[in-house]
Formats: sequence, C-alpha cells, structure tokens
Amino acid sequence: MQTSNVPEEPRAFLIFGGGDLQVEPDRSAAAGFMEPVDIENGEYDAVFDNTGRHYRFWVVGKATKLEATDEIDLEALRWRLRTLADQGAFRDFGPLEVDDPLLVAAAVSRWEWEHRWPRRPLWLSRRLHGAQPRITL
Repeated sequence: MQTSNVPEEPRAFLIFGGGDLQVEPDRSAAAGFMEPVDIENGEYDAVFDNTGRHYRFWVVGKATKLEATDEIDLEALRWRLRTLADQGAFRDFGPLEVDDPLLVAAAVSRWEWEHRWPRRPLWLSRRLHGAQPRITL
C-alpha cells in the first residue's frame, strides 16, 4: 500500500473559548466567526482543524486573520474535547466518540442546524441555511 505525504485537507475548524466550542467548515468561516473585539479581549483559547493542526489568530484593522502553524497536536485537541465532554458540553448529542474531532464537529454542526431559531418554513430555511449541516462526515 502506498501512502501519500500530502497533508490531509481540513474539513472542520474547532474554535475554543470561554469553555465553549464553535465549529466552522473552513478557515474563512472560522475567521469570520471570530470577531476582532473578542480576540482583543482574549475570549478565544485555541483554534485547531480536525487533523490537530493548531492555528494562530490575530486582528489586522477590523479583520480576523487565521494562519496555520507547523504544530500538529491531535492529543491536545482530543484533551480539549474530552474536557468539554466531562463538563457535559455534548450531553444533548447522545453517545459521542470525542476522540474523533471530525465526528464531534459534525455532531455539533448537526445539532446547531437542527435547533436553529427562529424556525422558518422549510423552503426558506433551506435557502438561508442549506439543506444540511455545514460539516458532515
């Protein structure tokens, strides 16, 4: 079997801050979620992608910048997810394998998609939010 040295393309970005987890499907969406004032106030602890790559973040003008580092620490990411699970953050999701960051991101994305508010007619909801969660397996 031949293996590739090409790094896996991230499918989810996991943003940690204030004891919470936010998931976004790509770097642009993650940077767009992280408001500059919140970064300046130190509200975010860490950003990882689902492969365990760590990202640094900062503000330029009124925009959030997010850049991949060379640090890949899947165990640190898993530790953060286990800690949130121990605090009950994922209790609404049913049984969840928290050692798989993509599985956690997909579960969070699905829960947010299913519980979005206000509820709108299905046709309008699909137009605004898409026909499925933004992160899927």
